Amino acid sequence: MQTDPRQKKRNRLIIAGMAAMLVWLIATLIFVVLDAVLPEMEYAPFLFIYAAPITAVVVLVFNSIWFNRRWNFAIISFLVWSLLGALFLTFYLSGIVIWKLFVIGIPAQLIILLWSRLKPSRTPAE
Repeated sequence: MQTDPRQKKRNRLIIAGMAAMLVWLIATLIFVVLDAVLPEMEYAPFLFIYAAPITAVVVLVFNSIWFNRRWNFAIISFLVWSLLGALFLTFYLSGIVIWKLFVIGIPAQLIILLWSRLKPSRTPAE
């Protein structure tokens, strides 16, 4: 029995989407439990801030396995900037302003850009 390639791709997209949404479900569950048990905890919303880079990792894994790997560079860019943003907000809400964290993103982004331009070698390495 042959599987329709379009249906196979659609199923993979749905599975990848469900995995990404699972990250947000877990963050929401932990948030609700923490809010019920420790309502005075002011840092519980950070779960959602850190869910973004974790989601990027999940999407990166599924994209690497099943989809067009050229998208990995965009996903890695999102991972870098969302992680830097999450760290900045963590420090900022703790009273420490470290805007220079974003300077780390500049060379990281340039490395990602240069990496995306690499082409596989056609000749065996010597």
